[in-house]
Amino acid sequence: MGLCTKVFGYTTLLLIALCMLIVQSDHVQAQAKSQAQSKSQAQAKSIERVAVLDLANKAGVNQSELDYLIDSLRRTTGKLPKEHYLVITKENILVMLPSGKTLADCEGSCAVDTGRKIGAHWVLVGEVVRFGATIRVTLKLHHTASGILRSSNMVKGKNLIEIEKPLQRSALSLFRVGRSASPARTLFESDGEIQEDTTDNNQDEDDLAAKLAALEEEDEDKEDLEVNSDEEYEAELKQLAELTELKKTKDLKEQKAKRAHRKEVDRQWTKVQKKHA
Repeated sequence: MGLCTKVFGYTTLLLIALCMLIVQSDHVQAQAKSQAQSKSQAQAKSIERVAVLDLANKAGVNQSELDYLIDSLRRTTGKLPKEHYLVITKENILVMLPSGKTLADCEGSCAVDTGRKIGAHWVLVGEVVRFGATIRVTLKLHHTASGILRSSNMVKGKNLIEIEKPLQRSALSLFRVGRSASPARTLFESDGEIQEDTTDNNQDEDDLAAKLAALEEEDEDKEDLEVNSDEEYEAELKQLAELTELKKTKDLKEQKAKRAHRKEVDRQWTKVQKKHA
């Protein structure tokens, strides 16, 4: 009887210990999951969304060439560190524009308001003007939460070909200058509130500034290796025009086929109605 009691006591103790281990394991897993979720949310919150609007054509330059230049700006902003920036697609921006407004029309307060509606932290806008014998492109970077114009830049050239590469470097430099205009505070302004600065945040800002500076240098180095002749540029524009024309032709054929099909269906339906009349 005494032996049975001891065995029962040991078994009970083992079961209690096992239950405690299970409870502790569940607690550790829950804590690890919570930390992982918090880290994921913090990373998501630290990513700042960028909206690139069209350049206002006040110089009367060829619109297809300007569209090419605008697309090159969007590709350039797409090179920004992906752990910090996310470029919003043109389609998502168009959906949120005020009625009767185009991307090129939207600047200043309109650009900031549109940026807020689509959840953008930064809005890049600009315009093309003709000054004497030169073409000048001005870029402006707005911070949507504060509504402040953080930085602006201007590049000039005899034509859009000369402007393309300098404009790309200018766009990258705006983000570096725009952030340094208020060191280590931009990340906290996304919710419209400015919080206290910390050493870690300063370090993050320094790291990001270094990445942006390196990106500018990398882009400049690539320019030295590229050959951008007028013939190559014209060939690219011609190819874009040909693709656009092919799409139009395809669309017209599809519309014609649909009309013919509809006409045939109506004709057959008329025959059926006459037959059963």
